Amino acid sequence: MATSPRIAKAGPGPSQVHIVITTIEDKIQRAFVVPGRINTGTGETKVPSITWTNLTEDAVHLWFPFGDLVFNQDNVTVNGEAKKFELFVINTIKIPAKGTLTLTVQDNPTDGVYHYHVYSTSLKNSAEGDSEPTVSVP
Repeated sequence: MATSPRIAKAGPGPSQVHIVITTIEDKIQRAFVVPGRINTGTGETKVPSITWTNLTEDAVHLWFPFGDLVFNQDNVTVNGEAKKFELFVINTIKIPAKGTLTLTVQDNPTDGVYHYHVYSTSLKNSAEGDSEPTVSVP
């Protein structure tokens, strides 16, 4: 039986999220977001950005309905290429296989707990976390 990424001892840093696919009980494949919760911090502990790394063999799509309250829409980077992204509430951001997505945290993001979703193209299902994936401010 595979070890759940939710209890893995080593993981990404405080401003990094990994997307992985794990086989459970030798038959069920699930996508996980590790860690399931991430905090932007505040003051000197505030992270400048959050990077999602897709460690799967196929594209995933991140949907962050209220991402505009946390992140700068003018500073979205996919695989090192800067892009302008509009309308977080209705659009997804594609993260290629083995690719990265970096979102820059606003100088003064709106406090709250923001749920987001990662959809695995290969599994045709949403990723899970220790809980529903969230970003909290602060």
